[in-house]
Amino acid sequence: MNLKLSVLFDSVGALQLLSQKELPGRVAFVVARNTKNIAPVVDDFLKSRAAVLEKHGTLNEDKTRYDWLSDEHQNEGEAEMKQLLETEVEVNVTQIEVAALDSIQMPPAAMASIMWMFKE
Repeated sequence: MNLKLSVLFDSVGALQLLSQKELPGRVAFVVARNTKNIAPVVDDFLKSRAAVLEKHGTLNEDKTRYDWLSDEHQNEGEAEMKQLLETEVEVNVTQIEVAALDSIQMPPAAMASIMWMFKE
């Protein structure tokens, strides 16, 4: 399945939440396998994001965020980040029938971020 890096990155929290739920065996297996299969892609994205931030910014004193070196660096960095987030990658994931999660309670926002994992 082809997914944008932004979609994969946004789904990490919901997958972690779902992986903490009591799930039927097959569903638990699929969630665990999907999580394992997207983890290296997300790790590569984080490394690429860090490279863009290091190229165009400096880490603040608290080491909590990057500050842009200049307005020009900000514009270039934001453009590179947008391009990175829009990159489509092929990931080996298995979809789950929505009905298999009938008994699972999750916030709608979390479910929305992993809609790619479900089929009707």
